[in-house]
Amino acid sequence: GILERRTYQEGSRVKAGQLLFVIDPKPYAAQLQAAEADLARAEAQSAQARRNLERVKPLAGSKALSQREYDEAVSAAESGAAAVKQAQARLTEARLNLGYTSVTAPVSGLASRALRSEGSLVAPGQDSLLTTVSQVDPLYVNFGVSEAEQRQMLKAIGSGDAIAAKPKEVQAATIALRLSDGTVYPHKG
Repeated sequence: GILERRTYQEGSRVKAGQLLFVIDPKPYAAQLQAAEADLARAEAQSAQARRNLERVKPLAGSKALSQREYDEAVSAAESGAAAVKQAQARLTEARLNLGYTSVTAPVSGLASRALRSEGSLVAPGQDSLLTTVSQVDPLYVNFGVSEAEQRQMLKAIGSGDAIAAKPKEVQAATIALRLSDGTVYPHKG
């Protein structure tokens, strides 16, 4: 569909479930109405086929009806039931498609810049990314440690100059991050 508007400030924090983009819902609303009408038609046809089957059952039992006519009535009732299921599936799909016109944040975090501008045609597929939401709480950081630094740490732990946290203590451990220029990052946790 056509991207109608962006509802967030680029680079701002967003909450999970917050509306980020609106895609023109009108074509999908029309598809939903058509699917509802198809379901109503299929249900009416199925009900008529069931009524016809109920009418011919006594006739088939008394041999006043050919086996072929009875089989056709049974097949019509079964086809009607299948058509109802198919129409229900199309209705579910139409509801899903209409729901996709409101693009919400999957997680809380920082939203990046919009990768599509208002008025752009968007479609499912590889080029469908509208923005990225980066989760920042909790924030996980991986550090590469050189072999020399690892040997120093292991030596300090072995000599008792440093204490290694046990797995259960890691959750509660307080750390300080020293930057490359020697200053300590102001947040501790």
